[in-house]
Amino acid sequence: MSLLAADKISKRFDDQVILQQVSFTITTGERIGLVGRNGGGKTTLFDIIAGQQEVDSGTITMSKACLIDYIEQEKTDYHDLSLFEYVASAREDLLSMRREISRFEAVLADDPEDKTSLAKLGILQNQFEHQGGFNFENELKTILTGLSFGEERYRDRMSNFSGGEKNRAGVARALAGNGSLLLLDEPTNHLDIDSTLWLEDYLNKSTRSYIVVSHDRAFLGNTVDKIWEIARGKLDVYHGKFEKYLLERS
Repeated sequence: MSLLAADKISKRFDDQVILQQVSFTITTGERIGLVGRNGGGKTTLFDIIAGQQEVDSGTITMSKACLIDYIEQEKTDYHDLSLFEYVASAREDLLSMRREISRFEAVLADDPEDKTSLAKLGILQNQFEHQGGFNFENELKTILTGLSFGEERYRDRMSNFSGGEKNRAGVARALAGNGSLLLLDEPTNHLDIDSTLWLEDYLNKSTRSYIVVSHDRAFLGNTVDKIWEIARGKLDVYHGKFEKYLLERS
């Protein structure tokens, strides 16, 4: 199933051509590694896919099933949130639902015979369960632990974290989302070996489509089965593992 398609998209900054008449399709379950020289347009392409930058020409078409989770490079909007709140904000749908559940529970505590509120509470609880709400907190803890955050850091404000810690928190927030397409820009930066291995295992078990930008060749070799190489405004596609791409390219 096609999640997103680009048709002859172009993008330039001043005299630098980033993309020139590039077309591609992202389908369900694809695991793509995006490679190219520094400054060659990898992050720009991510921003375009995520809808954060406009193309100069061409079209991007997204299916209704395409929901994108992308690591934000700037996290100043979240400085007043705790680490746990920041990562949990990836599922604002669940947080909103939980607030509504609490509101109806308070109403029923004052008036247990309120049949309308009781019926609405039942519907909300079913939706919350169906969306994984009752297991969400445990899932967040699993992700944070996997990325080497101890529970003692959960309530620390984001403004108190180092740049590397904020990047790890960004990876955690992206993983905590429920999107069908995950964009990971250098996710292993600031990860130790154990966390990198945990992330490899997490991605390999995931059913989501994802695109990874990484300079870590071992990580790409263990997590992707298609390579997009961006160079001189073009996007070349190589099918197979990263090692096969290296052989074909040479």
